Amino acid sequence: MEEQNSGEDGETRKLEDNWRRSNKSRVETSKTAANQEENGQVKKDTTLAAKDNKNPQFYLHDLPMTDSLVRISNEKIANAYLEAGKIYSDRISDKPKAVESFENLLKRFPGNELEPEALYYSYLVYKEENNPISETYRQRLLEKHPDNEFSRIISDPDYYAKKLEDVKKVEKLYQEAYEAYISENFINAISLCDNAISLYSKHELVPKFLLLRAYCVARTSDERTFKEELNKLI
Repeated sequence: MEEQNSGEDGETRKLEDNWRRSNKSRVETSKTAANQEENGQVKKDTTLAAKDNKNPQFYLHDLPMTDSLVRISNEKIANAYLEAGKIYSDRISDKPKAVESFENLLKRFPGNELEPEALYYSYLVYKEENNPISETYRQRLLEKHPDNEFSRIISDPDYYAKKLEDVKKVEKLYQEAYEAYISENFINAISLCDNAISLYSKHELVPKFLLLRAYCVARTSDERTFKEELNKLI
């Protein structure tokens, strides 16, 4: 009798376990369906709210709510301050508003990558008016960003002329390398590309030299070497 009861208890436990698993599965399925329905309703409500200017969500749904979105938003604001300052200075000739825009950028986003440019244009605005404050901006720019492009422009009056000359040299080198490639003089083209990359490593045409060099390698070497050259470019 005890053995029978023991067997019955075992069967009961199996049935209970099966029921629990089955019931758990139904509950989870119901939860999933409820969540999907709720998410769908939330999405629907959010979409409707985005069109209803009397609903708070209308004003909140585009706000940056994550660190990355806030960073992107700040970059846009900083750039807007800079561009507004340029417009006030160059097109509207409202120098006080120009400086105000530049100062808003400098105060609100200290250390931003646009800081050197804002300091430089503030310097120009005051310099045009022979205002001694221009020297303050000049010193701030040179002290905080000595290696920046705008610091070089202030330090060397001939900087632009030298840079323009370099640009012409690089463009001429590229044209020569490209013509060598078209003429299937690949060894010479590679040599010209190497020379340009070595002399003007930071120039904006360097990626083009790298690509042209890769094309030359593709015509003179194997597929593996070609891929290596492309990876250098990437």
